[in-house]
Amino acid sequence: MTKISVKTVLLYILLGASQSASKWLPMIPDGSHQVITAGANLVLTCIYQYRDEYDANFSNIWWTLPDYVEKNTIGDLHTRLSKTFYRNETHSTSTIVLLRVRHTDTGFYGCEQNSWNKKKIQQYVYVYNDNSFDSKSSYLTFMDPYEAAYLAQQGVSLHVPCKPTHPNLNISVIRTSQLTANGIVSTDLKKESGKYQEDLLSELDSNWLLKAERGLTLTNPKVGDAGKYGCIGTMNNITDEKYFDIYVKELVKWKIRWKEPTPL
Repeated sequence: MTKISVKTVLLYILLGASQSASKWLPMIPDGSHQVITAGANLVLTCIYQYRDEYDANFSNIWWTLPDYVEKNTIGDLHTRLSKTFYRNETHSTSTIVLLRVRHTDTGFYGCEQNSWNKKKIQQYVYVYNDNSFDSKSSYLTFMDPYEAAYLAQQGVSLHVPCKPTHPNLNISVIRTSQLTANGIVSTDLKKESGKYQEDLLSELDSNWLLKAERGLTLTNPKVGDAGKYGCIGTMNNITDEKYFDIYVKELVKWKIRWKEPTPL
């Protein structure tokens, strides 16, 4: 019987545990999200470990950016973004650098490799800017795109892309007016210590939902939901208010009447 030293057994266990816990496509820095201050440079690196000979010869790393960052036609991405690639016999490495980030750069950044197993990883990056004037700011929340009005179909959820730029930012939804058959009716809003007391998100039977990475959703909108709303972001005694109108298109119900055919 072959004798195996304790040292060899421990080494085998450690190597096995390390291999099972390793990631084929880690991102540096790791984590599901990170917060970066506006004006700083965002640096992300992905490393792909080859799994076979095909990977070593043909795999590449591709980057995905937030829609607003990548598709903004009036942006300056070409002067702020750089990508580098490096490969050897065992790994491929790619790094992106986004210079002078701003709050509108908030979103998902990801990388993926194009081999047969299509590994991918992403990280949500918050870009926080606390610049303010008289405790007011337009940088705490980010709307992509920022529309002045949204048209909803009755009964069909409406997405309003008002997103926080920091995980600790408090988001609330207020309604400043209601659109009725008799015209616009203003809502009586109350403030205490500079904050609105009404928050549609906090109501028990609220049809408003918030997901930080996506924004606001008005579920099951009704004609009575038409009106003017505000997405209010608050943090460290600074407030950001963005307002928008919602119109709701009533669902048309078609009635089919059966008519007996005329005898020939």
